[in-house]
Amino acid sequence: MNGPVVSTPRQFGSLEFTLSATKAVYARGEQVPLTFTVKNVGTQTITATIGACDFFGTKVTQAGNLVWQKSGGCGASTVQVTIMPGETKTYSYAWDQKDLQGNSVGSGRYTIKSWFNGFNEPTLPAGNQETNEFANPIDIIIQTL
Repeated sequence: MNGPVVSTPRQFGSLEFTLSATKAVYARGEQVPLTFTVKNVGTQTITATIGACDFFGTKVTQAGNLVWQKSGGCGASTVQVTIMPGETKTYSYAWDQKDLQGNSVGSGRYTIKSWFNGFNEPTLPAGNQETNEFANPIDIIIQTL
């Protein structure tokens, strides 16, 4: 079986975070589509300031070593995101199985962690997004087919 991989939801304040990939096993070089969701499970509207080009950050590790990272890079460009009670925001991105130097990664098990880049809202303190506003990590396997 090679169905979707979905993290168990993780909550911080009124927001619930989930990360998913379309399947558990990928061929080497195949795009790894990721979906990061943020759901407001509270009763109050959340308005957060986020970077205009990166709504969420992602780290890919293998055996605890950083392989690749997507985060920041917007400079001073920001946008306001409003999440109503019960509303879910969905953000998508694909990892191209390259490392930080642009080299193709090898076969093996990889752990993926993503976090919301929201701040400037009382329940979302500036900084520490990776520590507070993250989805539980998922594992995928890359193999030579």
